[in-house]
Amino acid sequence: MHGWWADLPTAEKKYTRWIGERGSRVGARITLTDEADGGRLLKSWPGGGA
Repeated sequence: MHGWWADLPTAEKKYTRWIGERGSRVGARITLTDEADGGRLLKSWPGGGA
């Protein structure tokens, strides 16, 4: 799944929500990137991230 949100607080809430909703699926990987900053990785689940 992909989504785009204009403001960071909304994107962070969706990121956290998606971990809860989809994080138990085998192979799930959820990332939050800043497309306006060249695709810079902000957070990554599971593990790591900025």
